[in-house]
Amino acid sequence: MSFDTPILFIIYNRPDLTEKIFNQIRLIKPKKLFVAADGPKQGKKGDIEKCQAARNILTQIDWQCEVNTLFSNSNLGCKIGESKPMNWFFDNVSEGIIIEDDTLPDTSFFYFCENLLNYYRSEERVSMISGNNFQFGIKRGSASYYFSKITHTWGWASWRRAWRSYDVQIKTFPTFRKENKIKEIFEHEGLQKYFLQNLEGTYKNKLDTWDYQWTYAIWLQDGYCIIPNVNLIKNLGFRSDATHTKTYNEKCSNMDVGEIKEIIHPSQIRRDQDAEIHTYNLLYAPQPIAKRLKNKIKTIQQRLYEYFTDRDH
Repeated sequence: MSFDTPILFIIYNRPDLTEKIFNQIRLIKPKKLFVAADGPKQGKKGDIEKCQAARNILTQIDWQCEVNTLFSNSNLGCKIGESKPMNWFFDNVSEGIIIEDDTLPDTSFFYFCENLLNYYRSEERVSMISGNNFQFGIKRGSASYYFSKITHTWGWASWRRAWRSYDVQIKTFPTFRKENKIKEIFEHEGLQKYFLQNLEGTYKNKLDTWDYQWTYAIWLQDGYCIIPNVNLIKNLGFRSDATHTKTYNEKCSNMDVGEIKEIIHPSQIRRDQDAEIHTYNLLYAPQPIAKRLKNKIKTIQQRLYEYFTDRDH
């Protein structure tokens, strides 16, 4: 049995992680697979070989599948290296699922996305479906998912109709900031400050990222992100060769993954602001010195382990 919804698989230079995520994709056998890969960094030892090894994993495709590739010869970085493939993907499909080389999904994630892509296809208030849940056991409502103005992109899905609002340069941000539009998005001052700071950094090209721009695009279309009531994705990328997750995070590095077998829809589209504040407190709020120190020690331990493991091989 094959899977009808197109999937974009974004890879880079971590063949070990790429293979783990590929094996999950293989279980559902998508009919259409789009694969994008950024190029090696100039002068970085071993990067050419690692990038090629990651791309070679595609030779393991052993089911009937239309494969489309977008491989870069040079390193574009996170901002362009990820947003460009997403533009390419939604230029070619009207809806689909995006997964990266370090985000390991439960197979129910794919069916969860497929079901909701169909269910909300014509509902423009819904812009995105996430596979992530950062409530750590707190269930929001009686349905299988809830709605949020906060987005999580460790495995997600969307429609071309929503992605067309995306602007990697967020050119309208100065007006958004001047008119204090953030207060129309969040009442919580911590959330206001967190997102304004990161959007400011993104607008000024101080952050090499693509995802704050996506959150911003969803706000501009007055949209919501669907959050499952069970976490469906584990991020394997908390290690030294990561782009944004180099530092150990006690909660996010060891998240449990569940499954959603039967989807129960909420009776109305209404955001859960308690969940948003909980997410802020756990993920975005300034952390106590003791916790930051503990994470730093864990990061050093992890890097030493990686170093000596690599030497042994």
